[in-house]
Amino acid sequence: MRIGLCGMPDEADLVQGYGFDYLEIPIAATLAKGDVSPGSLPIEASNVFFPGDFPLYDRAAREAYVADVFPRARDLGIQVMVVGSGRAREAKEGEDPAAREADFVAAVAELQQLAQHFEIVLAPESLNRTETNVGNNSGRLAHRLREVGVAYTADSYHILREGTEDLAQTFSEAIPFAPAHVHLSGRDRKVPRPDDPELVAFFRRLNEVGYTGRISIEANRTLGEPAFRAAVDTVRQLRAAGGYR
Repeated sequence: MRIGLCGMPDEADLVQGYGFDYLEIPIAATLAKGDVSPGSLPIEASNVFFPGDFPLYDRAAREAYVADVFPRARDLGIQVMVVGSGRAREAKEGEDPAAREADFVAAVAELQQLAQHFEIVLAPESLNRTETNVGNNSGRLAHRLREVGVAYTADSYHILREGTEDLAQTFSEAIPFAPAHVHLSGRDRKVPRPDDPELVAFFRRLNEVGYTGRISIEANRTLGEPAFRAAVDTVRQLRAAGGYR
């Protein structure tokens, strides 16, 4: 299991010093600033796939966008690209969210056909209802994506925001099978704590479905705070508490 941090390329040296294995960068915002060179820490994943104002449901616009993004992502070493992009995918006033979810799944399926030529896996994530009205149910989204040959990301924060007090049921339904990628933070969107029972339950479910891939901490944080400096050890403690051998 590799442990990474969602951050910016210019944080690489500091993040590496804290023991992280890789960076996950916001691809839309990063590439909008111009060319990016890999730093001292590998960039293995990305998020924020589309800018907020992107016309996601315009096929020509999507294809033109990824014709630039996919080659640049490959050159950075990115292997998995999370598709969140809540504002871009949302159903606008007068649109049916269920129909838009179907459109979103179809759009990502088309993009995965292009991404495979760059050895990139797309892994959309469910988002909570404060961020979008499309794709809020992680389990349902995961199943629909699998039907069209696309992977998914399990995000503890969004799952917890949309779940119930029954943690076992929440995670069993939200993570029906192994994801391709994982985002990790507490319900408060802060750096995980080793004694957080909700995250212990999250790791228990990851263990049950046999997940052994990357885990990216995606949290509001200050680079120098003690919890951040101890974050890698915290993930290992949560992993052990969740039953990983």
